[in-house]
Amino acid sequence: MPLVACGSSATLTHRNGALTEAKITGGSPEAIIVESDAGLSYAIPRSDIHEIDHPGNVAATIGGAVLGYGLLNIGLALDECQKDERFESGAEQAGFCTGVFSPAVVGLGLLIYGLYTHHRSTSAVDDTSFPSASAARLAPPGDYQPPPDWALPPPAPYGTQP
Repeated sequence: MPLVACGSSATLTHRNGALTEAKITGGSPEAIIVESDAGLSYAIPRSDIHEIDHPGNVAATIGGAVLGYGLLNIGLALDECQKDERFESGAEQAGFCTGVFSPAVVGLGLLIYGLYTHHRSTSAVDDTSFPSASAARLAPPGDYQPPPDWALPPPAPYGTQP
């Protein structure tokens, strides 16, 4: 799985165990509208979806942990950062203080990104403003086949190479 997919793609687990990775863009009362990496939008019936793993939860968790470490770091080193006599030059002090505050800033940014991405995906699932006719027009292309009844492809016959 490409690392970029972690940013905005949700993983939908179908009732038959098959997985679909796509960005959730909205829904109707009967279906969820998704957009594939190729830019194709299509509807997946809500009754076919067993579980949804929304994007952003991992980023928010890591961001929260880094923010917590950063706040602890600030709490322990802020007094040292403010003492001018500890440093030989202003550049040393600036470098030290930057190191004290950086983890909290990075953690806060990652936490905000993760929460925003997760909220955007969950809000799109809750959206039922697409009328059923629009969802039908967003049906997958004619060569689209629904996911198979198994999660993995069948094994190759004995003695053949995959």
